[in-house]
Amino acid sequence: MAPNYAEVHNNLALGYSNMGLPGEALESLYRAYLLHGHRRNDYYDQATSLLPLAPGSVPGLTLVFHHRVRGIDPSASGVRLDVQTGEIERTASFCFASIPGGKDSLSAPFIDILRSELSADIAELYSKVVEEAPVANIAGPWESGETGSLSPREMLQTINGQHVLMAFPGGCFPGQFPVDSAYYVHPSVVLMENGMEADLFQGVMDIYLLQLLIDRDIDGSYTLFMSRRFRDNVSGEAWKGSMPSATPLGKQNGAEKRSGHAMDVGKPSRGPLGHPPGPPALRFPESPVA
Repeated sequence: MAPNYAEVHNNLALGYSNMGLPGEALESLYRAYLLHGHRRNDYYDQATSLLPLAPGSVPGLTLVFHHRVRGIDPSASGVRLDVQTGEIERTASFCFASIPGGKDSLSAPFIDILRSELSADIAELYSKVVEEAPVANIAGPWESGETGSLSPREMLQTINGQHVLMAFPGGCFPGQFPVDSAYYVHPSVVLMENGMEADLFQGVMDIYLLQLLIDRDIDGSYTLFMSRRFRDNVSGEAWKGSMPSATPLGKQNGAEKRSGHAMDVGKPSRGPLGHPPGPPALRFPESPVA
């Protein structure tokens, strides 16, 4: 039996990734994450790249949530405490939406992580946040027409808030993004219908800056899906779970032209497992080596 060392599991993750098996790679990465304090940032980066290819991976979702918990500052107060609370809530919400019945199945293990990493009073605070976190539904207000009753400024504020979620905590959950192309161009429609007002113009530019970040993450995921390594191995269910938003964001044509349907990953500037970088990295202080 192989020794239970983090690097052994990391090497297994590399092997599974090379075979085009993202679910198994995520399982090995989380085992490595639990064992090896000073490489956790690297394991997190790899997991966020792979998660769109296995959006229902419980180990992958748990690793993402666990890493968020490890970034909590127990001494935070005021605005910083509010920010941390929001980060935990949004991460839990995206994870819950990734699998059927996700809130029922993931709440208890997420609370166990909080209790293992934090003092009792801090863990209790964030446990309530997890218990009350909704299942993420970014597209809901748009699809239901709820945003249609808002004023132009309220509309842009709402869309901006949704884009912040997609660009940051939701960067590795592209399957939860709106799939209607009209959603992504609507800020420009609002601007043109209101005479290019200066304050509306700035709001639209802020949204399109966020779209650049979202576009980057979708592009990285789509490129992996189209690579020789994963194209024939990743299930159609994973594709349907992650990539409907690729077309409205223009990724399908662009990535296919670059890849020719035969793009190989593992080129320079990619991560240790040969993947494009995932969403903006969470860089936390590493645990000291024992």
